[in-house]
Amino acid sequence: MKRFVYPMVVFEDKETSEYTVLFPDLDIVTSGNSVEEAYLKGKDYLDSYIDMAIKFESDLSSPCTYTEAKGMNPKRIVLLADSKVEEQNITLSQEEASYKTMIKKVIQVVGD
Repeated sequence: MKRFVYPMVVFEDKETSEYTVLFPDLDIVTSGNSVEEAYLKGKDYLDSYIDMAIKFESDLSSPCTYTEAKGMNPKRIVLLADSKVEEQNITLSQEEASYKTMIKKVIQVVGD
């Protein structure tokens, strides 16, 4: 099992009263109606993001430290979220395998 830990930044949107979650190292964002809901949705999103990155053999950005994230966001809530992945049990569905093949072809064409 491999464990990934990333800082998440939580801030309130004053206009909508929603809480937005940002993973600055991965450029992924989600939101919820409360800090708790935003955290849980962010953690689910992180799990899905890492699962797909591993399945598609994509590079994952290294996480910054909690201290670095807090230093860049002194007035926002900074939390840590973790994701655990069973690497040996990762298999692609038929649809995911087709998508992976298509993406590899697109990258090859763009690179030529």
